[in-house]
Amino acid sequence: MLDRTISQYPVDAKHVFATGHSWGSLMTQMLGLGMTDRLAAIAPCSGVFFGGSSKIMTALPDLNRFNDRQLPVWMHWGMEEDWLIPSSPEHDNETGLTLDMWMKRNGKEDMIPDNWNDLPFEANGPHKRFLDRRIEKEGTASVWFTQVDYMPHATMPEMSFRIWEQFFSRYC
Repeated sequence: MLDRTISQYPVDAKHVFATGHSWGSLMTQMLGLGMTDRLAAIAPCSGVFFGGSSKIMTALPDLNRFNDRQLPVWMHWGMEEDWLIPSSPEHDNETGLTLDMWMKRNGKEDMIPDNWNDLPFEANGPHKRFLDRRIEKEGTASVWFTQVDYMPHATMPEMSFRIWEQFFSRYC
């Protein structure tokens, strides 16, 4: 599908991005694992690998062939969707395990904190609802995550705007 789109439209093949919400977030992350050579960055929203699937997915040969390539990632989720996604990442829950996976894939294993919530955050956006954490290290791809205060399992226009303006546009 990507090849067809690139052949039919004026697309710069070196600047392809993926984002998605919920199940689309999982697809975004699967694309990130399997097409690291084709994507410039991803921004999965309200979706994490669950039930131990991060270990299963990263063990699949087709997804493991690019494990030496890094991919910038900015994850988002709402603080009011604990019924589906743990809003507070811990190393033994799906949100924390997904963050751990992206940190390891992006050469930041030494930067995984003992407690994700101890990382400093910057409150941004309307009413300072976006609690942004950015983990960056010279020579490695960024891993950012944002918890959105008072947000259920949803997305909003401000998220899309921020994803483009503050993240994807860095890789153009």
